[in-house]
Amino acid sequence: MVKVCGVIDEHDNFGQILGKGKIVVILYNAQTKRNFQQLASKIWISSNQDNLSAMLVQKMPDSNQNSQQDWDRILLLANTITHAELC
Repeated sequence: MVKVCGVIDEHDNFGQILGKGKIVVILYNAQTKRNFQQLASKIWISSNQDNLSAMLVQKMPDSNQNSQQDWDRILLLANTITHAELC
């Protein structure tokens, strides 16, 4: 949900629209009918005139047996996503 006070011009960029606001993402698990835990995560958001896309990478709660190095490697690979690939 987005609430904006004022007029959004077609030339406004995301920073101009959002200003000092925040983006809050709440993931809901339809199978368990509850919200996900707060976990280490990163989200990439990209848009063009016709599309808004996002990619979320989240460390699973039972993945503590994996090292920080594994998580860093996943983020390193995920950071290679481009605007063109998302949109």
